[in-house]
Amino acid sequence: MVVVSVGVSRAADAQWARIGNLSSTSNYSAAKAGLQGFTRSVVANSSRTHRGAGRCRRWSHQLKSGVTMKVFNGVAELEAAVGTHLGYSDWHTITQEQINLFADATGDHQWIHVDAERAAQGPFGSTIAHGYLTLSLIPKLVWQVYTVEGVKMGINYGANKVRFPSSVPVNSRVRAGVELLGLTKTSIGVQVSARVTIEISGADKPACVAETLSVVVP
Repeated sequence: MVVVSVGVSRAADAQWARIGNLSSTSNYSAAKAGLQGFTRSVVANSSRTHRGAGRCRRWSHQLKSGVTMKVFNGVAELEAAVGTHLGYSDWHTITQEQINLFADATGDHQWIHVDAERAAQGPFGSTIAHGYLTLSLIPKLVWQVYTVEGVKMGINYGANKVRFPSSVPVNSRVRAGVELLGLTKTSIGVQVSARVTIEISGADKPACVAETLSVVVP
């Protein structure tokens, strides 16, 4: 369930950011569709991405937020990074608006998510994000961690395991850390296994730990 970004253009980046921010119902619908399938395919365009191949050779690119994204030139470079921690995304704030939109999209209007007054008296002290809302942020957050250049596309395949160790109170800041677990050849490309840990700022336990699978098509 992790997006492998493959030479994403600025326009595509902006569109994905709008989806991740869930700023409108239409954008949220796109995010919901991502939750159901998590498939994103983008044709690589190295000449327009990261302002030249020189940055790719250095395996890094600094985003506007200050987060350093690792950039891999093809599958061979990605394979060399197996067993390493690739880094962290920027922090993302989960708002009540996002929670409400997710509740509308999924039909899960349980009071712990949408009734602020009642939730204030409940076990969490406030409303909390749905676990699957946190999970649905993985594509947005992981794209900030790494990208693969020189390939045709990246396809999300699923997950071996997903857990939600801690609840996420409204207005919490979360970020994703990514560990590259392994690469396996398939009939259409290379299957990438990664452990994505979504942390909560100031919390001892993570919000979500997911072992994600994606396929890189050379």
